[in-house]
Amino acid sequence: MKGLPVSDPHNLWLMLYDNIGLRIRKGYEQYTAIQWVRIAKEKLQEWGVYPTEGTVMTDCPFTGRGHPLAGKSYIELRVRKDWAQVREDVNFEDVIGVGNENVKRLADSTFGTIHQLLAIFGDLPTKEEAILLVQNAGEVKWNREYAATDDRDADDTEDGVERLETVTYGSEVNEDEVEDPKETHSSHYEANDAHIDRPMKRDLNSKSTCEVLLYYCLEMRNTVISKDAEDGWEAIPKIMEEVPLPVCGDGNPTFLISTLMKETPEKYSRKVVGYSGGFHMLLEAHRKRGDAFGQTHLEDIFSCWRPTEGQLRWVLNPGDPNQINAELIMYVLGMYAAAIRSALIGKANSAANDAEIQLSAKEVVDHMLARAKEWPIVMMVLIELRFAELTFMLKESQQNRGDVDLYHTATKFLSRLYAGTHCTKYTHLITELFLTGTAPQIPRRSSLRKESSQEKLKTARQYSR
Repeated sequence: MKGLPVSDPHNLWLMLYDNIGLRIRKGYEQYTAIQWVRIAKEKLQEWGVYPTEGTVMTDCPFTGRGHPLAGKSYIELRVRKDWAQVREDVNFEDVIGVGNENVKRLADSTFGTIHQLLAIFGDLPTKEEAILLVQNAGEVKWNREYAATDDRDADDTEDGVERLETVTYGSEVNEDEVEDPKETHSSHYEANDAHIDRPMKRDLNSKSTCEVLLYYCLEMRNTVISKDAEDGWEAIPKIMEEVPLPVCGDGNPTFLISTLMKETPEKYSRKVVGYSGGFHMLLEAHRKRGDAFGQTHLEDIFSCWRPTEGQLRWVLNPGDPNQINAELIMYVLGMYAAAIRSALIGKANSAANDAEIQLSAKEVVDHMLARAKEWPIVMMVLIELRFAELTFMLKESQQNRGDVDLYHTATKFLSRLYAGTHCTKYTHLITELFLTGTAPQIPRRSSLRKESSQEKLKTARQYSR
């Protein structure tokens, strides 16, 4: 911690870590890189963590109508439920259930893609032109370019699907207070207030390395909260005394960290917490899509241009999401284009000779569902396409400063894919995310399961002792 600016005890610190493999003559030397990110107390004031000038801890930072935290004081916002105390009153749907808002986000992503494809469908190559392009790839080039647009009305779309917008809660934004987009920094470290620490010559996939990281986080936490507050902050509780220090990194180390915390809860509880990032969540989603649907149809389709086993593994079991991203988009668009053609043929056969044929995204999806009910292989393709859409949503959620709700939606749906392919680690990580990251919202009293008579008797006996 030497050299880190830990003088202010009201700042919040996050540890970021990753593995570095250096190739040597007989293999690799494994190192663990460490980086600390400081979130200054002034930024935490903007987020509603600390009271601003003229307010106290008993005031409410969020007053906007419909805000999920409206009416809660600064003190109440820091109170977190203990899972051991509420688990008997919480069921599966309370933690990781898929709600109507989640379904709408997935529907909006699916309908939006098809809507954009319909807008340019007349300019796409016909089936015969596509075959010619493939057969003469080195000599013939399709010269047309397309621009993605989405001109659907937010309230009344032709698809019948309400488009959801990301809502920013809080007070109105003053244009004078908006950061200058041209603001520059000497490095992305300065821009993010990140501080590089010394790397450790340790393998990150080792449980002992994860234990060292946790110990280091405890030392950092103790160092920060031991500092004395100044300039009128003496009466304000330090956030790191009440919120665990986040340890952020890859999926497997996060799982090991979670295991260590369960083995010795008295040492780590409410002091540190592990989080995995979207990169490995996305990578694992691609891999499990390949596991679940490779032999049903993905291998047959991708082998048309990837004939060898190694080439298929490159996209169905990738080591990096970028290996599959570009081809996956083309594949999904190709499937939707085929569905549009099939739906148009069906409409043309049933329409009058001089009737104008129009098609909406909703009609395309309905056509796909009808075909899926008729042909099991089409049902498999349709389910797989939904998981492909979720990978797009997962990637989109990390852009434009992040969309937490979109990320939560994608991970909730993907947890079904992970569970169905026996990917227990990521199923565990997603469950932990919603238990630790959304703990203030559970249990929801309206959805608590009813106690059985045996449970009520057990509870009564406990209180009578």
